[in-house]
Amino acid sequence: MPPYPTHQVTAAFAIFSSVISVGTLLIRHVIIRPKMIAREMLVTSMLVSGLINSVNTMISGCIYLATGALPITGTVACSTSGFIRQWTMPALDYTLLVISLTTSSVLMQKTNSAGVMDAISKNIWYILAAIWGVSLGTAITAQTAVGYINSGTWCWIAGEPLPLATYMRFGLMHVPKMIIFVIMIVCYGILFRELHRRQKSIIRMFKRGESQRTSHGTSSSDEKSQNKTSLNPSVSKDQHHSQTSKLTCKSTSRKNDPLLRSMLLLAIYPIAFIILWAPMIVHRLYEAVGIVNPTMQFLTAFTFLHPGVNCIIWLVTQFLKGRQESHAQISEQGKRLASTTPNTVRQTRRASNGEVL
Repeated sequence: MPPYPTHQVTAAFAIFSSVISVGTLLIRHVIIRPKMIAREMLVTSMLVSGLINSVNTMISGCIYLATGALPITGTVACSTSGFIRQWTMPALDYTLLVISLTTSSVLMQKTNSAGVMDAISKNIWYILAAIWGVSLGTAITAQTAVGYINSGTWCWIAGEPLPLATYMRFGLMHVPKMIIFVIMIVCYGILFRELHRRQKSIIRMFKRGESQRTSHGTSSSDEKSQNKTSLNPSVSKDQHHSQTSKLTCKSTSRKNDPLLRSMLLLAIYPIAFIILWAPMIVHRLYEAVGIVNPTMQFLTAFTFLHPGVNCIIWLVTQFLKGRQESHAQISEQGKRLASTTPNTVRQTRRASNGEVL
């Protein structure tokens, strides 16, 4: 029997994740039907792997709660349950790793974020095949090396013979998860530092521009009055060039805004993984040095909420994306109406405001 203190909590979390996962996938593919671009395909891979793992754990957990025991070690039912678990868990981990690397690589780009995303989109099927292929390889390796046994509320890699079973458990599951955990933390640490640096540079540029405009307005009032009465344009060539560059930067940023917003929303999934799996990582490190921590043992049950939390994150991000798209459509319609307004109406509005035509 494993050290987990409350099998009821584990089974309840697995049931919750299974129900939420089924409902989310139905909403996703029956009602919303998103375009299968690279981002959506990665999210689909994550949701499907979480659904399969949750249903598998739910079935074995319900059997445990009803009968007090799981299928006997060595039976087809126990081996199948352990095989499915070992196949889907690494698939979920590797998918989240790809999401982290994709998000970081796109957001770290200053000018070619769309090009990076296009390159990922062209190879997305190879990426998904590698994710599920490597995960399948770990399940086959564990089956042929030591097999799967009753492990409490689920069947998993056998704990004997030693030390081969220990190598299988740590080599196929724990160590890769720890490595992915560290890579995610490093990626998002570098990413958030870069975004913070860019934000500070934008603020500095804005303040510098405000100070330049203030000093220019106080020192060249005579020049402005002469420019208004002269036949030359009211804006100098330098000012026109600066305004043109600002408009170009704004238009470029607006083109990249939807992609950047989508990638920032995609970054929430690995962050949830880090939060929910941190107790499990710490617990395994304690186990490796022979320390038993009851608090960490209990907190490991919350890892079974992970698939359900992913589904909730997806539902929330869909709501946020829908609001963003609706606001974008409203603003676009407003621009079109403004551009099609007759000049006479504009002149009438200006005259009513007291402007000189």
